Amino acid sequence: MLIKRLDDVFKNTHIFVVTNVIYKQEVKRQLPKIPDENIICEPVGRNTAPCIGLSCVFINRFQPKANVLVVAADHLIDDVDEFHRVIKSGLKFVNDNGGIVTLGIHPDKPETGYGYIQYDSDIYTDVETESLNNVAAERVLQK
Repeated sequence: MLIKRLDDVFKNTHIFVVTNVIYKQEVKRQLPKIPDENIICEPVGRNTAPCIGLSCVFINRFQPKANVLVVAADHLIDDVDEFHRVIKSGLKFVNDNGGIVTLGIHPDKPETGYGYIQYDSDIYTDVETESLNNVAAERVLQK
């Protein structure tokens, strides 16, 4: 479903999918329009930040000046027009300032299985949750 929502913004040749190596054939089956070379396989899952780093290294081989957008495939996106607006705004910011765009949703409860993005004005930090317990995750949500 996420790929369909990205169709209006990106060509399939500009979409990269990261998955575990054991799921590559299933990803190819479900997303036949994504080129095989655009499926990045992690040999071992190592959380979000290393996954994004691997993706950036890989994408840099194809397009060193690429603007990178990171989107989770499992987020529910009801307002597709707003989703597209946010993507375009984020990519314009990255084009003008450098960096990458990471889109996320506002969590509705603390969850130690996911990372959180903390921000203070225009400085953003990815909070890895391996070391968080539910109390710490709740504090991140309250900030």
